[in-house]
Amino acid sequence: LGFVCQKSSVLRSTFEDNINPFRKSTDTEIQSLLNLLNVESGVLSEVLVPEKLSASLAQTISFLRAFAKKASIYVIDEGSSSLD
Repeated sequence: LGFVCQKSSVLRSTFEDNINPFRKSTDTEIQSLLNLLNVESGVLSEVLVPEKLSASLAQTISFLRAFAKKASIYVIDEGSSSLD
């Protein structure tokens, strides 16, 4: 089950740890997801500070995390409410 909630949660960790915490996706799959949402792959090693992220970026991370999980079912609760 993949979730994208209206209020996104982001951990103080790397971008990659936030979108692929259980390592269910390969590097190639992660790169494809980043390309889909127009996110540069160079950000994967950057450490995220949740308090400094825009709501739009936090929401994008939530979408990436849900898709990287390779779920059969996705639950999206106003998932685009913060996207620019």
